[in-house]
Parts: sequence; structure tokens; C-alpha cells
Amino acid sequence: MSFFFFCKSDIMSKMDREDYKKFYWKIYVIIGLFAALIITWFFLFSRLQKNRDCFVNKDDPSVTPEPTAEVEPSPETTPVPTSETSPEPTAETSPEPTPQITPEETPAETAAPAPTETPKPTASPEPTATPKPTPAPTPKPTPTADTKQDLTGFDTEHVESMQYIANRNNSIPKSYVPSDLTSPNVAGIKGQKLRKEAASALEEMFAAAKKDGVNLFLVSGYRSYGEQEYLYKVYSGRNSKEYMSHLDAYPGRCEHQLGLAVDLSDTSRKCSLKACFADMDAYKWLQKNSYKYGYIERHPKDKTNATGIMYSPWGFRYIGKKQAEKVYKSGLTMEEYYGQKIS
Repeated sequence: MSFFFFCKSDIMSKMDREDYKKFYWKIYVIIGLFAALIITWFFLFSRLQKNRDCFVNKDDPSVTPEPTAEVEPSPETTPVPTSETSPEPTAETSPEPTPQITPEETPAETAAPAPTETPKPTASPEPTATPKPTPAPTPKPTPTADTKQDLTGFDTEHVESMQYIANRNNSIPKSYVPSDLTSPNVAGIKGQKLRKEAASALEEMFAAAKKDGVNLFLVSGYRSYGEQEYLYKVYSGRNSKEYMSHLDAYPGRCEHQLGLAVDLSDTSRKCSLKACFADMDAYKWLQKNSYKYGYIERHPKDKTNATGIMYSPWGFRYIGKKQAEKVYKSGLTMEEYYGQKIS
């Protein structure tokens, strides 16, 4: 009998060991499957995140990546690399709503004061003086195209002129290439060029800004007709016709082809080619001082109806020191000052 129990115990012990082995193998398999599931989930999540970022950057017009020397050119500044230039391409420019011209304020009329109650007669009545109405101060009028201008010493008729205006009414010949292009010795994207006079003035302006603690940066200068044509095709596929109609990128209408237009930033480039550049110290310095060196802000705020181009605080244009001072002090755009209306 005892032998029987001993054999039975031995058999059960063997069976338990086999069950334990099977149990542990199941545990190992479950752990392995769980680990594989986690790895697979992490891989798929990473891929979906990358795809989501790509999709947002490609199709969302509100995303405006900062231009670098290695990415696709921006419609506003960066030319397609050629044998002559090495511009910095950027991705799509962020669309900005077309600013609306706010009508000038009309001085509020001051209501006439209520009549003073006539005092009751007394032994010695004294007349009470009625106060005169105080007129509201008349706001200073904003300069308009009707402001008297000194229209001497300028030339907007010939494409070689420093004051030639390019817009939807005035185009630049497809074959036009400035004969005196040169590379200004300033901080900026390698290979940018300007006409000799504009380049020299830009160097002078950069040096003056540096003395005042402002470090300017040249994002873009001359762009050929072919480069503008390429940029327009690229970005017209990503933006509406309405947006493109207010963008300074249409071939033959962009003043970068004149070799006189520049896109500027500061060396931090945090707001390069973005509306937030208007909040930077570099822009504030340019607003006050650029005209001293022959440059004016080309597409100022609330002037889209006058220029046909949306607000671009980074865009400046060389027109010569004397003419720049006249235009700056008038508060007008080039179109308004020189009597050109955008149809």
C-alpha cells in the first residue's frame, strides 16, 4: 500500500512539473506578445505623428516656416538656386488677410451745453454768463494722394530708373537684367545681389544700424524673371487666387527683378518673412531710419488698396536718398506719391 502511494506521489510530482513548465511557457508567450504589441504601437504612433506634421505644414496656409538655406524658397523672397545666386528657399508664406483702409476719423461735434437756468430776480440781480461750447480737437489728417508733392528729379518711366514702379499696371520686361548687379558686403544669405548703388547704400544702412545695437540680415535681393516664374507656379498651387493676387511674386511685377528691392530681417531670424517682424527692434529702427539711406517701406500697413500688395513689413525698396526722404515725409506709398493708381 505504501508503495502504491509513493508511486502515485511521484507521478503527481512529475505532472506538476510539466504543468508548471506549460504555465511558465504561457507566461513567456503572453509577455512576448505584449512587448511586441507595445513596440508595434510605438512604431505606428511615430509614423502617424510624422505624417500628421507633414500634412499640417504642407496644406495649412497659416503655417509659415522660417526660410533657411536648405528648404524650398519663399514666394516673397527666396529665389530658385541658379549659377549666379544661392538664395535661401523657404516654405510657404503664411497668408495674411488683406488689410482694409480705415476711413479717416470725423471730428465729433460737441453738443451745445444746456441753457443755464435764469436766476430769480433779487434786490441786486447779477447776470449769469452762459459758457461757450468747447470745440472737439480736429485730428491730424492722414496724408493722401492729394497731398502736395515735390515731383522733381524722379523718373518712373524707364525700367533702369531708381524710381521705376512695378505693379499690376506697370510690368518689367521679361528679358530685363540689371547690368550693374553686385553682392553687398552685409550679413545675409549667400549669393544675394543688388544694383551697385543700392548695394552700397545697404552696406551703409547695415553699419549705421549696428552702431545703434541692431543687427540687420539680408534675406533676399535680386531675382530674375525665371526665378519669379518658378516661385509663382509653386505657390499658386498652394494658395487661393485671391491670396496670390496680393502677393509680391507675380513674374514681371515683382520689384526684386529690378535689383532694388530687399527682404530684411534681423540676425535672430525669429520673424523672418513673417508679420511678427513688425514687433521687432530691427523693423522699428528701419521705420525711423531707412529713408536716410535711400530705402522706404514698400508695402506698409493699411495700404493694400494703394499698392495692390498685402502688408509686408520685411519689404524695403531703394529709390535714392533724396526721393526716399520726400516719400517718407509725405506718409504716402510710391504709387500715391508719384500719382499712379492701381486698377
